[in-house]
Amino acid sequence: MSRRLALIPLRPRYWDMYRDGSKIWELRKISHSPRGMDGLIIYATAPVSRIVGEVDLVSYHTGYVDDVWHVVKDGCGITREQYDLYYRNQEMAIAYRLGNVYEYIPSLGVLFPPQGYRYLYLGEYEGLLTTTERRLVHAAK
Repeated sequence: MSRRLALIPLRPRYWDMYRDGSKIWELRKISHSPRGMDGLIIYATAPVSRIVGEVDLVSYHTGYVDDVWHVVKDGCGITREQYDLYYRNQEMAIAYRLGNVYEYIPSLGVLFPPQGYRYLYLGEYEGLLTTTERRLVHAAK
């Protein structure tokens, strides 16, 4: 299975929204090279502090902050006020459209939690899959 993945930190409440399908857009200030990436490995931040699963990426949208809001407002999991605060002093926004969501059973600990995003090598991903079960918890519509 050849995947192009990035490991990202994510607040546990957003991971829960991924799992139940209420959050279908992941917002970021900088691009993770969306054309070269097809999924995200999710590190849930404190108090979870573990790698909890992965999500497929099906598309992305970049543009001016106000323009992106009109595309993602019904599925980004935050209010306009929170969105404006997140993108304060930013001209451009990027939003990744989420696909299928997979949970890792059990979740995985890490020695060095990601501070931003980090690309995973194929061998790292394959190694990760040998230590956990990958279970579909939300299918994209």
